Amino acid sequence: MRNELAKLAKFDHLVVSDDLVFGASFGDGLKRFGEGCEAMAVRIMNPDGSRFWDWTATGGMKGSVLLDYWEADRNVYITGGVCVLKAEVIDRVTWDGIRGFYQLEDVDFSARLKAAGITIRFNPFCSVLHDDDRYSRVGRRVFRFDHLLGQVLERRQAKERDEARRLLAEARRMAEVNPERIALLKHIATRIGEKDYVAKLIVKGSKGVGSRSRSEIRTPENRPAPAHSIIVRIVDHLKYVCR
Repeated sequence: MRNELAKLAKFDHLVVSDDLVFGASFGDGLKRFGEGCEAMAVRIMNPDGSRFWDWTATGGMKGSVLLDYWEADRNVYITGGVCVLKAEVIDRVTWDGIRGFYQLEDVDFSARLKAAGITIRFNPFCSVLHDDDRYSRVGRRVFRFDHLLGQVLERRQAKERDEARRLLAEARRMAEVNPERIALLKHIATRIGEKDYVAKLIVKGSKGVGSRSRSEIRTPENRPAPAHSIIVRIVDHLKYVCR
């Protein structure tokens, strides 16, 4: 579908997005960066203000990790969350029509870009919101809450108690005041013999968690994209930038 819809682009720039929230200054960020780029990644923020998978590398010795915004890596790829392309790129590079979401379609597409001689660049002046509060940055990776608890179990089974406790603390932070997440966190803690440790984390965290309302950290600009945004929705997963 992406290939077919991309060919319908009527403007010079194409923004492909997995249903993210765009702020009013997104277009200004593109102009500030300039025209010297055929394929770019942009900043992607989680509701808690941490980074989502935006400037990322996968493979090699590091595995899948977040890169510092000034860091270069030959294994960098443009996440399927959002990428900005010159429309003419689609005449040279297309997505694998067989792969779907969460099937490394973005890694494959990035490899195709590189094979075509296209350099992937990062634009720090554009930011979007990944509006799903189940996710947060933990170290150089991004975890969904339930996946992080899965990592806790793996570390405990590997007898890495200190690492399991570190991840439990991160899970407590991500749980905030959500009763279902706190209940799940307690359940996992009981399974691995860390009930008392997590109980202390919950008491300690309850003094500071929730001090900021979600509206204060919802977007990098503290407001959702307005109706007159430069983004025109084509389908749920595709948007084109109109200059």
